[in-house]
Amino acid sequence: MRRVVLALALTGCGALRTDRATLRADCPPTSAPIFADLLAVGPLTPGPDLECVLVRLRAGDPGTRHQALAARVATLLADQQPPGDGREQLAAEGLAYAEQALRARPDDGAAHYQAALGLGMLVEDHPTQALRELDRLRAHLERAVALRPGEDDGGPLRVLGLLYLRAPGWPQGPGDPDQALALLTRAVAEYPGHPYNHLALAEARWTVDEDADAARAGLAAAEAALAAAPLGLAAGRIRKEIERLRQEIGG
Repeated sequence: MRRVVLALALTGCGALRTDRATLRADCPPTSAPIFADLLAVGPLTPGPDLECVLVRLRAGDPGTRHQALAARVATLLADQQPPGDGREQLAAEGLAYAEQALRARPDDGAAHYQAALGLGMLVEDHPTQALRELDRLRAHLERAVALRPGEDDGGPLRVLGLLYLRAPGWPQGPGDPDQALALLTRAVAEYPGHPYNHLALAEARWTVDEDADAARAGLAAAEAALAAAPLGLAAGRIRKEIERLRQEIGG
């Protein structure tokens, strides 16, 4: 996922939005089980196909077995949307599915990760309300790191590391540069195939240590991993972030 949470989008008096995004109405009929569709989705799944899976989920009950995967569908689809109500609605729906899964299975690491991603995509347009939810976000990510660190090629390590890197420090928030470096170093060591792991560590090396050489080496590693990683729309976003950080470093 492209964003790290520093905020939570809320509506009204501190309540998560519950209105749903409008999805396509022309999904073809299918007799295949929903579970098969859920297992097949990923970063390369086109948005219209994700919409049809979510349409089918809404029409039935994904059940406790499928809720974490349903959350993945909603957050993947949200991640393809531009900023605005549609993205927030889908992210909130993904968060709701994930938290339903966690009520049945509190130790479901994938559901903790999807809950964090849902919060993450409710982030950037609502910084004021976010401070209320940083502890909740960190708790989901810490559980995901403990239970399922390899989800999304080190996603829990990456997202928690970036949260520690970008969040304000004590007493305003949980920011912790040392923890950020430790988590992002682990993400690169254990899951070197994901370019965002290298990019995140490069950002930390520059932000925390002002080590331009280490940051540039991380960007080069990110570009090499990106060349071999099938990430669909996310690849373009990662390239833009690589270039942004390169310009900030200078060279």
